[in-house]
Amino acid sequence: MSYRTQSLIKSNIELPSIEKKLSICLKSNGFSFSVISTQDILLAIGDVEHISDEPYNIVSSANEVRSYFTAQNIPFTGYSQVKLIVPSVYGVWVPDELYDESKQRQYLNIVGYKNTDLGITAVHNSTIMSQMVFSYNINTVAPYKVAFPGLIITNQHNALVNDYVRRWASDCPMILLNLRDNYMDIVVFVQSKLQLSTTYEVSSVKDVVMRTIDVMKRLNIEQPNTQLQLCGDVSRDIYAVFRDYFPIVRLYTGRPLRFGAQEMQQVHSYKYPFILS
Repeated sequence: MSYRTQSLIKSNIELPSIEKKLSICLKSNGFSFSVISTQDILLAIGDVEHISDEPYNIVSSANEVRSYFTAQNIPFTGYSQVKLIVPSVYGVWVPDELYDESKQRQYLNIVGYKNTDLGITAVHNSTIMSQMVFSYNINTVAPYKVAFPGLIITNQHNALVNDYVRRWASDCPMILLNLRDNYMDIVVFVQSKLQLSTTYEVSSVKDVVMRTIDVMKRLNIEQPNTQLQLCGDVSRDIYAVFRDYFPIVRLYTGRPLRFGAQEMQQVHSYKYPFILS
C-alpha cells in the first residue's frame, strides 16, 4: 500500500479487547479510523490517504487497512465492536413500526435505486426509532465481514442522526452539514424532530450554500433562529463563506469524549463526524 498518514495519534493506555471499539470510515481516496473505549475514552485516531500512481481501489481497502494497522502496531482484531461506515448514494428512513425486512429493495426504489449489483442492509437508529435502509458495494464490504464477525455496517445518515444533534435542536432549528468530496450530507431537526436527512452532489461552496437555503425555504425555516453546524472537509475559507450567509454557524464536534493522550486535545474532531459520532 502506498499511503500518506494525514494524522495519527495513539494513546499508551492498555485495555482488554472487550473494552475497545473500532470504527473505520471508507473514503474515495483512503480511510479514517478511531479506537474508543467503552468508557468513551479516545484511544487512537488516524486519517490515511492513498498516494499511489495507481487509482485507489476501494474494493481492496480491507487488505490495505490491515497492512496499515500492522505497520503502525495497531491491533486489527479483538474488539468488542467493529463499525464500518460506508457512505452510500441510496438510503431511506423507515419507522420501526412500518419496517419489513423483506421489503428493503422496495424502500430503496422510492429514492431511485436500480442497481441490482449492490447489497442492501438496514441499521437501527435509536434516536428516531427508525431503520436506515441503504445500499453498499458487496465486494468492498465482504472482506470486512470475514475479518470482523458481527460487523456493524452503517452509512453517513445513520452516523449524523444522533442524540447530540437532536438535543441542540430543542430550542431552535438545527441544520448539520457534512462536506466530503463532491457531496454534502444534510440533516435537519426542528423541535427535536427529524425533518430531512439526505445527500446532494455539489460542485462548489456556493452550491452548498444555495442548496441549504433552498432546503430552509422548502421546510419554512427562518434564518435568524437557525443554528448551522459544519463538519467534514471544512476549511477556514469555507467557514467564512457560511458566516456571510447565516447568523449562527458552529463546527460540529460529535459526542463528548475523554482523551487518552494529551495530543488528542488538538484533534479537529469536526473533520471526523462518522468515526467520532
